[in-house]
Amino acid sequence: MMNRDQEEAVKLVYRSFLKHDYNRQWTDLDDYLHSLDYLSDEQTVLETETQLYRHSQGVLKCNEDHGDGVCLVPQLIESVNAICELWTETKTLHIKNRYILQNYLAAAHHRLIYVAEEDAS
Repeated sequence: MMNRDQEEAVKLVYRSFLKHDYNRQWTDLDDYLHSLDYLSDEQTVLETETQLYRHSQGVLKCNEDHGDGVCLVPQLIESVNAICELWTETKTLHIKNRYILQNYLAAAHHRLIYVAEEDAS
């Protein structure tokens, strides 16, 4: 089960995604989210774990230029990890948790979050 910090991170990320969804028009991101609905829960978690592995290979960045204290990426990664751990324990994926995983996958697919290239200097 999730600890209190993980639960708070999941709630924060869910509210943030929901708030963002209500304040914008339909975009390519939504088309990609729609395509993810066809994955089973198990496939969604597998895709998420694969993406988490890729993101663990370097420094994860956000495409927006704001301070680290404002960026949602650390809480997103914490919540995605917690949801994957919960899946491993229970083999169930709540619809709100699925929503977070799908948004994570869509953000990664559209390079809204990405692993920064290392400086060659």
